[in-house]
Amino acid sequence: MEAMLRRHDKGDALKGVDMIKYMGTKKTDEGSVLYIFLINGLHKEIRESALKQYPGCYEALPATAKARISANRAWMSKL
Repeated sequence: MEAMLRRHDKGDALKGVDMIKYMGTKKTDEGSVLYIFLINGLHKEIRESALKQYPGCYEALPATAKARISANRAWMSKL
């Protein structure tokens, strides 16, 4: 669980340096997985499909979580 600092060079809503820390995962009642992060001190629970909406979160994931996402995407592409 390592913190990641990322500087935003674009004029988006997040300015300056953002701290993103991966905290773990949580299963919902429906069986889907939420990825839990601390982003600038705020607790965020993010679905796999929404990771792209949070810059830097995918990069902050450990290798095991990235492998799980990759396996899920490969399985979905076979359908």
